[in-house]
Amino acid sequence: VPMGNTTPTVAHGSLVRMLTELRGNAGIELADVATEMSVRIETVRRWEAGKNLPSVSTVKDLGQYYGASTGQIATLKTLVQEAKQSGLVERYKGGAPPEFRAFADYEPTATQILGYEPEYLPGLAQTPEYLSELHKAQLGMLTPNPDAVQALRQSRHRRMFERDELPEIKIVIGIAALAYLDVLPPDVREGQISRLREFNSLPPVDLRVITVPHSAMSGGFALMMPRPSLAGRFVYLESQDVGRYVESPEVVETYDQIFWSVYVKAIPIEEYLNGKEVAHR
Repeated sequence: VPMGNTTPTVAHGSLVRMLTELRGNAGIELADVATEMSVRIETVRRWEAGKNLPSVSTVKDLGQYYGASTGQIATLKTLVQEAKQSGLVERYKGGAPPEFRAFADYEPTATQILGYEPEYLPGLAQTPEYLSELHKAQLGMLTPNPDAVQALRQSRHRRMFERDELPEIKIVIGIAALAYLDVLPPDVREGQISRLREFNSLPPVDLRVITVPHSAMSGGFALMMPRPSLAGRFVYLESQDVGRYVESPEVVETYDQIFWSVYVKAIPIEEYLNGKEVAHR
């Protein structure tokens, strides 16, 4: 894990794994750790489950007790400090539900992103003008801070597109999301279509449009594979007021099957856009 620029969620997960692995490699039982640290065994369990964060001094003591190297102890201390920082969701309050934190923080590390967007265009491909038009249509209570949404979206774009190498990105877009473009101001519509084409032209990106009944009609979702060793594959499920972050292998596998069943029925976005252009002539 590169130190100094790790997102809080990534640092948190890395800290938990490192503490667990160091104790396991040292062959030390939880009860012995609790005795050594003068805490309850439940406290040690919560550290290793990621439910509580130990202090910097505590991870130093834990590292020494586990026989960690000077470098490993320095890493533990840095991870604790970074895990306690604010992530994007906290930084841009009102920009996304709290449940979106893990997705936003792991996104810069992703090696693969698969998604289905039924009525919104993909966040990574949205223009600010398109997003502003969406906010005009929303109830105020659902978008209490449009400026924060814009700022968070721009930050996500910067972090993703400043990467040395983009992840594999495959997104299926519901036909409604593209049909809605027809009622937007012409300059917004054309700017957003240009952005979709630009995004789709990137080598690892594949945008498709689903125009027939399919398995994912009940709602949008995104599957992400963070960089190996940081976290396991997970699915983020969208809803009106909150989201749901799920790591359960069974649930992730179900959504993986749903995605590919939709993907094979979808058409390339260029094919759809070219057909729309012909129809408008």
